[in-house]
Amino acid sequence: MVFRQQVPQYSMYVFLPDVRDGLPDLVGRIVSMPGFWRYRLPDSWVAVGEFRLPKFKLSFSCSLTGVLRGGMGIRAAFDARQADLSDLAIDDGSGMPLFADEIYHKAVIEQDSNSCDTKRETSHTTFAMARKRRRRTEIERRTNRAGLTALSLRLTMHLAPADGDSADAAAAAAGGDANLAFSPVSIYSALALLAAGAHGATLQELLDALGGESRDDIAAFARGVAESALADRSGLGGPTVAFACGAWHDAAWALLPEFREAAAASYKAEARAVDFSNEPEKAVSEINGAVAAATDNHVDSILDSRSVNTLTSLVVASAIYFKGKWEAPFAKSQTRVGKFYRLDGTTTDVPFMCSARSQFIAIRNGYKVLKLPYKSPAPPLPPPPPPRRRKKSSQSNTGDEPSKVDDDELPKYSLCIFLPDERDGLAALVEKFASGPGFWHYRLPTVQVPVGDFRLPKFKLPVSGSIRHVLTDDMGINSAFNAGDADLSDMAKRDDDPGTPLYVGDVCHKVVLEVNEGGNTATVATGSSMLCGANAVMDQPVTVDFVADHPFLFFLIEEVSRAIVFVGRVLDPLISGL
Repeated sequence: MVFRQQVPQYSMYVFLPDVRDGLPDLVGRIVSMPGFWRYRLPDSWVAVGEFRLPKFKLSFSCSLTGVLRGGMGIRAAFDARQADLSDLAIDDGSGMPLFADEIYHKAVIEQDSNSCDTKRETSHTTFAMARKRRRRTEIERRTNRAGLTALSLRLTMHLAPADGDSADAAAAAAGGDANLAFSPVSIYSALALLAAGAHGATLQELLDALGGESRDDIAAFARGVAESALADRSGLGGPTVAFACGAWHDAAWALLPEFREAAAASYKAEARAVDFSNEPEKAVSEINGAVAAATDNHVDSILDSRSVNTLTSLVVASAIYFKGKWEAPFAKSQTRVGKFYRLDGTTTDVPFMCSARSQFIAIRNGYKVLKLPYKSPAPPLPPPPPPRRRKKSSQSNTGDEPSKVDDDELPKYSLCIFLPDERDGLAALVEKFASGPGFWHYRLPTVQVPVGDFRLPKFKLPVSGSIRHVLTDDMGINSAFNAGDADLSDMAKRDDDPGTPLYVGDVCHKVVLEVNEGGNTATVATGSSMLCGANAVMDQPVTVDFVADHPFLFFLIEEVSRAIVFVGRVLDPLISGL
């Protein structure tokens, strides 16, 4: 993993009201929302007509005490009776309280035609500042070290049609002219489990693709995803989420104890023997049955009879099921049939969900973004405190306080639609994601806006097929698929024929995603079969139109961890395939 030093980049932004006396109203809008200014900044150059900006120099100084006490509620630090600055200075034994008397601020800003020279000074007799920050969850810390975002970006880049202007051009790209979807979380989990048994160059390729420094690193992240972002909260009113992961080996091979322990501890994965050599179809049935049992029958199959043969030695698979209800469902009575424009210019009639309710929409340069939140789980009530027992006044109360659930740590899922302005703009939109792994996150809307014409097609995407070419061509995972190069020696061994190579024959991926008025149901499964001995921003207008009547991208995300559960494209809401 390579960490590049971040070089600071400074900019001056000028917020200019449309009317000459509009400054108070502009200030009111800025202070009404903490993130208002951030999501109104321009992200591209535009041609200008008349452009005039005055030169100015500002020099001012003032006391901030009144602002801090009255406007921000910082009072205790200025009160001799309440202030506690014991971590700031050592008590000299006088017993005199230490508190803030005054805080002064001075700034000098000069803007001319060449540059901006800014000098700021802050001085005070006694100064203390505290800021309450939301406690970062363990999954967030792991996300910062892991490569799930980078993996999601690689998969997103795979969604672009070849030329973006015809169905034939789209067919030239992977996935043909059909809709396409991936689950980065599922693929990550399957590859991470594979890495748990890899060694040497094979392990290094997997670590590079997954963005981890070691097997322990990616195992910790995968465990965090399974325990937090993919934890089922349906009992609290949130989405139903089921996750399964497993490794099934041929009876002629034996899993190494270390791999079996890692699979169980980090991935909650099942590991058992099946008879690929003599009864491959029965083995497929047993694997599908185990996945169905682990997901409460939400995922009924992950493999078919074509996925394995008598040479298959090991199958590593993961599956995810997601079913959520919209925070604000669409009325079925408002669904209307309309034209959807394909990339080749032809049209098809599809049902559109319509709404006059305000929506989370952001207008960007060349595209719009819609965020549809799912109903979130309600935090559980803390257990009642234990009965108080009478104690002598000299005794301290050591009873444990009831635990409190932090709302910020509960998962928050949303479906985000990235809609290009142009009907053939999908390829150009995908290219924008190449600007950085975090592109999608900083383009999401944060406020609801009133809508004018709002139409979103219902769609169902049963997508399945091999993603071997994605892993080899786009992610650089090659040696694991080559019998002469693969090194999976930390996974399994075969005592009767130790020279037989173990390598990945194929990786199958299955996604089922349905979006309708009430919410959506999503199913995804990823399986890798291993064979032996054979080569097998701007201000929002009064109302915003959002008409998704042409190809678009979608992301199903968990906002607390920023994990992308699903990513895909819709070229035609009525077709599917991989």
